[in-house]
Amino acid sequence: MTLNIDRSAPQMGAGPPRSLCRFENGEVFAHCERGNEYVRESDYEVWATLHDDVLCSARSGLPLAYRRGHVFFAAESGEPLYYERAF
Repeated sequence: MTLNIDRSAPQMGAGPPRSLCRFENGEVFAHCERGNEYVRESDYEVWATLHDDVLCSARSGLPLAYRRGHVFFAAESGEPLYYERAF
């Protein structure tokens, strides 16, 4: 039995893959291929989810950062942490 998968077919909720880059050095920290779950580049674990422009910890559900445009600002200090880039 052979299973053929058409990867060119659109998937529900799929958009362009996105990455979160560190504001300080431009390094890719996490990516989101579809939906609202961000996966860390270092270990490919779900790190955070995005709900209504709030990036929340996947473990605790606590807010990590708030998005304004394509920039995420720290929940506590308001400093820019990440920027979102489509790739």
